[in-house]
Amino acid sequence: MGERHRELSVRMALGASPRDVLALVLRQGLMLVAVGSALGLFAGSALAGALKGLLYGVEGFDVPTFLAATLAMLFVAILAAGRPALRASRIDPVLGLRQE
Repeated sequence: MGERHRELSVRMALGASPRDVLALVLRQGLMLVAVGSALGLFAGSALAGALKGLLYGVEGFDVPTFLAATLAMLFVAILAAGRPALRASRIDPVLGLRQE
């Protein structure tokens, strides 16, 4: 957030509400997680067939496991993106624009 302080200050000075800034930062952070989860699910399902042939008694594609791992990753990402997003929504635009 430190690198974007000036950008977010300008956005707020031009009329963006704290809610808009919060949504922007959260959306950008969670977009990376969505892309990574989609790629991970695709790769995991593709490799599950190979693992099924190598291990005895292991099911290749276990939907509850894939779902639990994806939801856990999403939960951690929301926590990780939430704090900077809240901090960004509390920026004082005047102070942000006065800095250098």
